[in-house]
Amino acid sequence: MRLRNNLLAFAILLVFLAFGILYVRFWVVQRPFGVIVFISDGLVARQLTAARFYADGAGHRLELERQFPNCALVRSDSVQFAVADAASMVNAIATGHKTRHHTVGVDEAGVHLSSILELARKEGRAVGLVTNGRLTDPSPAAFYAHMGRVENTDAVAAWLMKAQPFRVILGGGMDDFLPEGKGGRRKDGQDLLGDLHKPAWDIIHSKGELDTALTYRDGTLFGLFAGGPLAYSKERETGLSQPSLADLVRRAIQCLETDRRGYFLVVDEA
Repeated sequence: MRLRNNLLAFAILLVFLAFGILYVRFWVVQRPFGVIVFISDGLVARQLTAARFYADGAGHRLELERQFPNCALVRSDSVQFAVADAASMVNAIATGHKTRHHTVGVDEAGVHLSSILELARKEGRAVGLVTNGRLTDPSPAAFYAHMGRVENTDAVAAWLMKAQPFRVILGGGMDDFLPEGKGGRRKDGQDLLGDLHKPAWDIIHSKGELDTALTYRDGTLFGLFAGGPLAYSKERETGLSQPSLADLVRRAIQCLETDRRGYFLVVDEA
């Protein structure tokens, strides 16, 4: 009788121990969190200094500096030149490697380089990409494409379509996904949007559709809001149905944060 009671108590202890391990493993240690990388065009020390002078003199602190008090300088020169172009500059941030001008996601020998976004996806995180420029511009392309001529936007758009699944893709540049016969600018005649269907893809084109899009989803929320870059704020005030960059980022976070494993979001302020 005593042995049976001891075994029963030991079994109950093991059950409680197992529940404790599961609780710590899935709810405490692995609590989801997000990583957001902002890529801002021309965000260098001299432009921040000019902004301080313009606002209220050299001693003025910008809102950016108030919200983010820690500052680090990153060298992003290319293999060829001291001054990087748009592609090699973002490559340094996306992959951690110096590369040649006009290339994204490849080294000097053409070998593929994994971007930080791709590494986050391999870890099981939900990933997203947001820009107020073209989705095929060098800055966003450095996080998903691997090619030697980033100026070939037809090929860059094809890379985005065959990349591993994104949870959210929002931006401009719809012309790069459509043939000339359908109002786009693709020379190969391909319609990259024609075969995208729900539930794997949810394609939206306006701020209203963005606001009503479901945040819980298994597929990709793919927003194309302009043929080229998105409009400036003053142009949106005239009644355009385009969202602002803040609208895109807010909705992207709402969609990504539903994943318990965490998320990784790239925001390109073009």
